[in-house]
Amino acid sequence: MEKHWWRVMAGLLVIIVGVLLLLAQLEWIVLGGALWGSLALLAGAAIFGSLWLSNPAEWWPLIPGCIMLGWGVGLLFAALGLPGWLVSLSGFAGSALPFFYIFFKQGVKEGWWALIPAGILSAWGLGSLLAGLGLPEALVNWVGFWGSAVPFLAIFALDRRKNWWALIPGGVMAFMGVVLAMGQWLGEEWIPTLILFGIALVFLAIFIVDRRNWWALIPAGVLAVVGIGVGPLGAAIWMLWPVALILLGVFLIVRTFLERGQRS
Repeated sequence: MEKHWWRVMAGLLVIIVGVLLLLAQLEWIVLGGALWGSLALLAGAAIFGSLWLSNPAEWWPLIPGCIMLGWGVGLLFAALGLPGWLVSLSGFAGSALPFFYIFFKQGVKEGWWALIPAGILSAWGLGSLLAGLGLPEALVNWVGFWGSAVPFLAIFALDRRKNWWALIPGGVMAFMGVVLAMGQWLGEEWIPTLILFGIALVFLAIFIVDRRNWWALIPAGVLAVVGIGVGPLGAAIWMLWPVALILLGVFLIVRTFLERGQRS
């Protein structure tokens, strides 16, 4: 029966097309661009879905199939005049679903990578829902970025020495969520400085976790200095450099004359 699943999917697709055309003929709906786009995506989802059903051991058709299904349903919602957040939620949820399936199917050892797209897509899907409910933009961004950071931090926690690299994207996304929220209170001019400081702290954490990663101190220091320079206090701080050079020059000259005076 499994190898004949494509016939079932094709039959359902033909029925859907027939129903849509009938409703259009009765002038109950208007076949606009969104509706045709939805139909095309649902057709693609049916093709990939039939491939997976014919051989469930091959999980790869689930990825394009579920993505097409999620956004196809989303476009159908758009054609029906439903809220935009519902369109986004459908698309993100459908896109995240196959990666969760792969993760639980393969287990942590082999399917850990699937947590990354699953977590990111789920986070921004939840963010679109919160935005649709009228919650503040800062909270939406916080949920999106922090939710995107969670899978990377989970991968790091699985093996801190081997998966140290996951701290970089995980830490950056976590700080992005915090910084965009703080920028609402401190002012947008502080956002570049806070972002660079946050990334510098991520590299510093990599060094602290494993002292063999001494190289992480280099980007940490560079990013911290640049972060100071691009901030609101940057102009005043950059003025200190020429002043420091002048004072250094004066010190060298005075010290030279004092040493000569002592010798004579």
